[in-house]
Amino acid sequence: MRNVRSASDGHVTGGIVDLGSAVVLRILLGLFVIAHGLVHLAVWGPAPSGDAPMETARSWLFGDVRPLAVGLAVAAAVLLAAGGIAVLAGAGWWPWLVVVGSAVSVLLMALTFTPWWIFGLAIDAALLVWAVRTLR
Repeated sequence: MRNVRSASDGHVTGGIVDLGSAVVLRILLGLFVIAHGLVHLAVWGPAPSGDAPMETARSWLFGDVRPLAVGLAVAAAVLLAAGGIAVLAGAGWWPWLVVVGSAVSVLLMALTFTPWWIFGLAIDAALLVWAVRTLR
């Protein structure tokens, strides 16, 4: 069994992965951003079925918006996946991709709003705050 001790900066060392590492955090956040983008394709890409708990092709304001919703979902997925890859690569321009991708995602969820999207909106809000704070 390994000896686990606390470093002077408060991080726990001696484990398999030092979760305080900036590299590990960057990898986890980059993968999370990519996954969030790909979820848009999984939710809005397939044709809606009658037994789905939400209507991804209908807007509460504009009625049938399937072509627009799919287009926004593809845009959000591409922007967020590219932003996540840029985070993984350590590129300095990743915040712009995440800001625009999250904004497109918010627009998509507002267009087809249902209470099911609240968690997704919270994720987008967190990504927006993270990216904008990085831009400062």
